[in-house]
Amino acid sequence: MILKVKKLTRCLLILSLAATCLFQMSCQKQKSDLTTFDLRCEYLSNPLGINNVNPGLSWKIKSNKNGTSQSAYQLLVASESTLLNEQNADLWNSDKVSSTTSLLVPYNGKQLSSRSLAYWKVRVWDENGSASNWSEVAEFSVGLLDKTDWNADYIGLPENDEISESPMLRKTFTLSEPGGKVLLYVNSLGYHEVYLNGVKVGENVLSPAVSQFDKRSQVITYDVSPYLKTGENDLVIWLGSGWYSYGLPGVVH
Repeated sequence: MILKVKKLTRCLLILSLAATCLFQMSCQKQKSDLTTFDLRCEYLSNPLGINNVNPGLSWKIKSNKNGTSQSAYQLLVASESTLLNEQNADLWNSDKVSSTTSLLVPYNGKQLSSRSLAYWKVRVWDENGSASNWSEVAEFSVGLLDKTDWNADYIGLPENDEISESPMLRKTFTLSEPGGKVLLYVNSLGYHEVYLNGVKVGENVLSPAVSQFDKRSQVITYDVSPYLKTGENDLVIWLGSGWYSYGLPGVVH
């Protein structure tokens, strides 16, 4: 009788250990692997030249655990990507904010202005208070918002049948040492393409988009940093007739 009880106890112990192992395995499978992705500024991915100094920031979350939800977030914004930490973020550290909002969270840091460049990232907490890792770094820049930011004049061409309807405007300039992010702002009423040192800048075609020209004229911002070189650089803007001119060449600012 004693032998049978010992065997029964041993069997119960084995079953208990097995159940514990299964429970731990189940918990491991259900452990949330919370991450943030698809960071957007004003619904755009890494936009250049936005016209808002208090833009809305958005992100998405994902997890391998069903029903995961966001309970809080923290945003860091800095003027340099190397400053994106809680101690050095020089534009904004939101600290932990209890909120389920992840769409168009308004920027609430130091005042931005024309030409401001900002890098940002986010982390979130789930419904159980577990924090995600920091997201990948995203960025945005502010365009030229004031009339005084534009110190150039429009280049116009007379109406002449001998003038090409797709002229190329060329400018050469010299750099002693390229460095940092360099942005080019182009305001054309007809279509345009930008070339720097023989390479087309960006992948846009038929830029800028058609607008109501008696009310607004689109400005396109280009990051030309990768195309620059030490020494002489060659900038070409190729113009084309657009809806504005109805057969006349475009103009560039």
